[in-house]
Amino acid sequence: MSWFDTNLSFLSPGWVGSLIGLIGVLGGVIAYFRSRKRTSLSFAYLGEHLLGSESSALPEGISVQYYGEDIPRLTRSVIVLWNSGENTILGTEVVDIDPLRFSVGTDGKLLSASILKASRPVNDFRIRPPSAQAPNEAVVELNYFDSTDGVVVEILHTSTSRHPDIKGTVRGLPNGLKSLGRMSRSPDIIKRIGPHRWFRSFFISLTIWIPIILGMAFMLAALFGSPETLKLIMTFNVENLSTPVMTMGCFYIVMGLIPLYLFRRKHPKNLHIDALE
Repeated sequence: MSWFDTNLSFLSPGWVGSLIGLIGVLGGVIAYFRSRKRTSLSFAYLGEHLLGSESSALPEGISVQYYGEDIPRLTRSVIVLWNSGENTILGTEVVDIDPLRFSVGTDGKLLSASILKASRPVNDFRIRPPSAQAPNEAVVELNYFDSTDGVVVEILHTSTSRHPDIKGTVRGLPNGLKSLGRMSRSPDIIKRIGPHRWFRSFFISLTIWIPIILGMAFMLAALFGSPETLKLIMTFNVENLSTPVMTMGCFYIVMGLIPLYLFRRKHPKNLHIDALE
C-alpha cells in the first residue's frame, strides 16, 4: 500500500471530519475576538452599611456626625469603572449637558468620593464634590481611557441603597454604560483555607481545572478510544460505550465551568485591590 493510500485510510474515519470542523470553529471564534473593535464602558460595585442599616437609621441615643452634621447612617460603596472595549474613550466624547457622575439613592447624601486605584496617572481621572442642587451625585472627568484603563473609587454616603449607579452620556455608547452588577467576594470557606492569596488561587484553580481536564480526557477517550479502553472506563453493559463516556466528559467539564463562572473576576487584573476581595 502506498503512502497515499495509508494517509487516505487514516483520514477516512468520521471523527477526522468532526475534529477538523471543531478546529475550524475554534479558529473562527479566536479570530473574531482578536479582530473585534468595540466601544464599551463598564462598572461593577460592592456595598455595605458601616453604620445603620437599610431598613432603619441609627438607634435612638446614638448620633454620628460628618463635619459637624448629623447623619442617619453611613454606607460604603466601592465602584470599579473601566474601558471594557477595544476603542479608546476620550473625555471630550462625554456630553456636557449629561456628564458622567456617580449617583447614590435620592434618600441620602454623597459625603466623599476618593480614588483607591487608577490604572495610569495620564488618564487624569478627577471627581468633583457634590453640588447643593444634587447632593447625591458627584461629577467625574477624565482625559481618556484606553482598553482596560479605569479606576477604583470608594464612596461614603448616607443612602439606604448600597448599589450606586453611574449616569451620563458618552458619544458612541447609545445604550449607555454597562453595569455588571455586584462583584462576588471569595466565599468564607475559601478565605479560611490559608492566609496567602497564591494558596487560595491554587485551590480555586484545582477545583476548576481538574474537572475540566478530566472531562476532556473522557471526551477524547470517547472519540479515539478503542472498545476495550471504554470498557475499562465505564461499567455499563451497553453495546456503544462512546455515548455514556462522552456524557460523563461533558458532566465533568460543566462541573469545572461552574466555579470558573462563580469565581471569575469581572474587572481587569490591573485594577484589583484587596478591598475587592
